[in-house]
Amino acid sequence: MGERKGVNKYYPPDFNPEKHGSLNRYHKSHPLRERARKLSQGILIIRFEMPYNIWCDGCKNHIGMGVRYNAEKKKVGNYYTTPIYRFRMKCHLCINYIEMQTDPANCDYVIVSGAQRKEERWDMADNEQVLTTEHEKKQKLETDAMFRLEHGEADRSTLKKALPTLSHIQEAQSAWKDDFALNSMLRKRFREKKKALQEEEERDQALQAKANLAIPLVPETEDDRRLAALLKFHTLDSYEDKQKLKRTEIIGRSWFSSASGPSSSSKAGSVLKKLAQNRKSAPAGSPITVGDLGIVRRQSREILESPQHVTETPKSEEPQVSECTTQDWPTYPQDCSQETAKTPKTRGPQGQDGSCQERPRSSSGTSQEVRGAPAIALVGCLSLAVELQAGAGGPGLAALVAFVRDALNFLVTARPTAVNMARAACDLADAAAQEAEREGATEKAVRERVICYAEDMLEKDLRDNRSIGDLGAHHLLARVSPAGSKVTVLTHCNTGALATAGYGTALGVIRSLHNLGRLKHAFCTETRPYNQGARLTAFELVYEQIPATLITDSMAAAAMAHRDVSAVVVGADRVVANGDTANKVGTYQLAIAAKYHGIPFYVAAPSSSCDLHLETGQQIVIEERPGQELTDVNGVRIAAPGIGVWNPAFDVTPHDLITGGIITELGVFAPSELRAALSTTIS
Repeated sequence: MGERKGVNKYYPPDFNPEKHGSLNRYHKSHPLRERARKLSQGILIIRFEMPYNIWCDGCKNHIGMGVRYNAEKKKVGNYYTTPIYRFRMKCHLCINYIEMQTDPANCDYVIVSGAQRKEERWDMADNEQVLTTEHEKKQKLETDAMFRLEHGEADRSTLKKALPTLSHIQEAQSAWKDDFALNSMLRKRFREKKKALQEEEERDQALQAKANLAIPLVPETEDDRRLAALLKFHTLDSYEDKQKLKRTEIIGRSWFSSASGPSSSSKAGSVLKKLAQNRKSAPAGSPITVGDLGIVRRQSREILESPQHVTETPKSEEPQVSECTTQDWPTYPQDCSQETAKTPKTRGPQGQDGSCQERPRSSSGTSQEVRGAPAIALVGCLSLAVELQAGAGGPGLAALVAFVRDALNFLVTARPTAVNMARAACDLADAAAQEAEREGATEKAVRERVICYAEDMLEKDLRDNRSIGDLGAHHLLARVSPAGSKVTVLTHCNTGALATAGYGTALGVIRSLHNLGRLKHAFCTETRPYNQGARLTAFELVYEQIPATLITDSMAAAAMAHRDVSAVVVGADRVVANGDTANKVGTYQLAIAAKYHGIPFYVAAPSSSCDLHLETGQQIVIEERPGQELTDVNGVRIAAPGIGVWNPAFDVTPHDLITGGIITELGVFAPSELRAALSTTIS
């Protein structure tokens, strides 16, 4: 049944030959099916094969000879009794239609429209071929003796010129007389060449594996051999040599970008010098001194008994308590008494019931040998690297990892408000643990992993600072000075090269503005009570020859009102998920004054200072410093004895006061955008 349907011999049950006549009439279809859909117009659909190469006028593409199309064939005339047919087809590369028709007069096809012929007809005269004799010349050769003589000389001359070519053709043809011999010779050459290529490829692969090359090799020449004979190779530097070279480079690097100016010692550089000395292990059980880590480890009892931890009070007097109402201090404690061994709780903003919400608080009795959140993290990790290089920790992998983790946990307590040290400690401890869990791990490998990680932190912090400076400068200019004029910036505390690995965060933005030639002036606050602005920021600005003015903290609002301040840029010790920012105390009041005067307020900090685990600033632990920083100057008391002292090192600026944005090495974000922007980058 299927075969009959395929050859159109199936007759349905209701087929009547007298009524239908044929199957085509029964199916009401033409025998040519779709090919005859335009037959009423005299057009038949056929398969047309391109007779020669053409260029399409629509897409300018080449269409080769032999390409087949569904074409409409139509008779358009006659040449004598020979019909002339026209073929219309659509280019398969565009919407252009091509029309061609037969040319019986020249036994050819001609293009009517839609394309151009690619001329490649063979011209025997142009290709120096012997022309065939035409019919007229044949008759003249038979009747004209002189013409026959002249033509014969020309033919002999042409034959003489063509003889070498003809001989070469005959020789090439004769080589194919013995197919077996020629085929054997070709196969032998192929095998020899293939073997040579395989050997060359194996040599190249061996050389690439030995030299660790990822590029293809070119064939060797005589010049290459001669040049290679003149070269002398030496062994590569060992890993230890490279590490020593890298540490020497870091130690010798200046904190500042300027080539001139007073010299400055690097705290991180001094720690790295100890790394380079490769000291011997300290004796077992020997106490760790200031020279080992750059800090003194104290027990809690020692801290409580430290004279720096308690404010001097006459023996005859009881500690005075200064009562602070919630109206005067809405975000700070009512208990502003002197610092004692007992750590009070710090109160936050009022709750709905009028009671004060408690904010975590930490008292610190340590002296600030190193300050600045990024610098504390760097020097802390490098100090641990010094101990490991000296042989501390162990014996055994478990003991070594425990030593690393305990040391890092202790370092975090140096400045709990800043998140950088805590994050670096977590990452460094995990790196040491992962290296220890690796198969075949050794104590040397764990120590080297920690040291390299600390050195990489130093390099990354410098790169991040430069990105923060450049991104912040361009964002600030686009907002406050799109016309190209210069800007005036106010900053607080020290956020420059002395607080980081180099260049700085907020001060890095000022540096970048100065390098762009767009900084008019910079104002830096003295930053009481530790005077980081007067002692450090002012020093860096003078060193870099940046036009700047030092003001007291209480002059900031007046400067905004009368000194044409364009923007305020500060650093950060911790930025939480909603954008609340903990920074040097005094930052909060700068943000309030900036918002009142309509001045953009920016926070510049690396992503390592952002803590997405804390939702609001109320959860940030605020470090409190010894009272002597307020009451004493150079060891001389200037405050009335018995006065209560409250000396928080930081305050928290609410996110809605950060009107300019938070500048990180990844970009400038509004506080509301920070969580989404950093959620995939930091943990």
